[in-house]
Amino acid sequence: MPRKFSNLETALLQHLDHLPERVEERLDEFVASALRVWYQTVGQQLEHNPFVELFQGRPLAECAPLIAVGFIMGTLYISFRLAFMPAMHLPLGSTSSVIFHSSFVLAVLSYERGVTVDPGFIPENWRKAENGRPRFELEGHRVFMYERKKKTRELRFCNKEMKFKPDRAHYCRITGRNILRMDHYCLYLANCVGYHNHKYFFLFLFYTLIATGTLDINVLSALYFHTHTAGHTFMMAQGAMCSTVIAGILGPFFSFHCWLMSHNMTTIEYCEKMRDKDESRPSEMGELRASQYDIGLLRNIQSVMGDNWMLWLLPISGPSGDGLQWGIAEQKKSEAASEATSAATSAVTSAASSAATSAASSAAAAFPADLPARADDEHGSEAAAETNASTREDPQSSTQWSAATDLWAAFSALAAQTRHCVVQNRRCPSFVAPSSVIDAGHALHEMCGDMAVYLENKARASGILQPQPQQPQPGLVQSVVPKQRPSTSSSEA
Repeated sequence: MPRKFSNLETALLQHLDHLPERVEERLDEFVASALRVWYQTVGQQLEHNPFVELFQGRPLAECAPLIAVGFIMGTLYISFRLAFMPAMHLPLGSTSSVIFHSSFVLAVLSYERGVTVDPGFIPENWRKAENGRPRFELEGHRVFMYERKKKTRELRFCNKEMKFKPDRAHYCRITGRNILRMDHYCLYLANCVGYHNHKYFFLFLFYTLIATGTLDINVLSALYFHTHTAGHTFMMAQGAMCSTVIAGILGPFFSFHCWLMSHNMTTIEYCEKMRDKDESRPSEMGELRASQYDIGLLRNIQSVMGDNWMLWLLPISGPSGDGLQWGIAEQKKSEAASEATSAATSAVTSAASSAATSAASSAAAAFPADLPARADDEHGSEAAAETNASTREDPQSSTQWSAATDLWAAFSALAAQTRHCVVQNRRCPSFVAPSSVIDAGHALHEMCGDMAVYLENKARASGILQPQPQQPQPGLVQSVVPKQRPSTSSSEA
């Protein structure tokens, strides 16, 4: 008898040793069959869903905040729809129900758009060309950029993405690329808040506050003035607690973003100003509060919510434009009087000298001095010789020619910038009356430099101009000379 009992015990222990493996195998088979059935029924329809495509291959830690947001919003909806409305015998068309359901649906739609819409990326033609400038300049395009490197005043360049950075663009280490008009990385959106989805993020905060405020007021008043069943009381108390916490957190946060929008400022730019504020003198505090992109309250709102005010509260249309160029406010940060005077004086002097040199070299290359000597027509040769002699005798003509060239360059640059502002539907900063002659000269120098780069790239792309052999200095525009024309007769010339 003891021997039989020991054998039974041994067999039972062996069976228990293999039991976890068998249970695991059965569970694996059950899960595989359930997933197979789910994919054949629902999975094929969700295969091309934006959420599935967006989070496919991403770690679970990035998807967990979205699950938490869905759980919280589900708790709020169940508390209002399945607890408060039956307890108070409210119809679906009541005022509280309409406000809550409309704001809740719009909040969900805004949240979905904020998660799925790409915030904006830098195009490929912003990579560095062989001449060290962006590729889009070789294609004939021109972008006016205000932000430069503080020390060298050159264009900002991202060494991680190997692209030039437009104004208000910043690199996000989580997404691994630059974001246009980056505000911040939102953990609960699992996405950056940038140029194209900033409106949906703002609307999500707005409608969530309305929904939680409506639930808070109605549920708390119902709990205070009425008696309900235990189930309804527990569900309403849970919803009221969640809505109170959410409203208390989102209220100040939403107010802060309203202030940022009214000043056309992002969270990153605000933090940078606060950092500069700590490093600056007390007399410069007022200047740091203003944003260089502040172009008026209405225009500031349009830069985020869109041009059509009738669509501001609907998550269906974003701002117009490409997010690469921005209007600059007329009032910029003032510098010290001595620094401004020296910088403006050197800028105007260099602009005038470079324009005169370029004009003289272009005229000499386009019309060689020995052209009349190669002419076949004797009368044409004599007339050309007399003209050259009179020109050499009158040194004032070269000065007039240089002045005319400078004037033409200034008006050409002004016309180019005006056309850019008209296309972008923005005010042109050049038309604002300068505060001094120094500011006017500095602005004119910047316009001439931009126009020179634009004309140079257009001419090089068409094969009309060729670069000079000498290397240009850093930060300066490389001057060009026309190709030499073949010798022709005076009549053909």
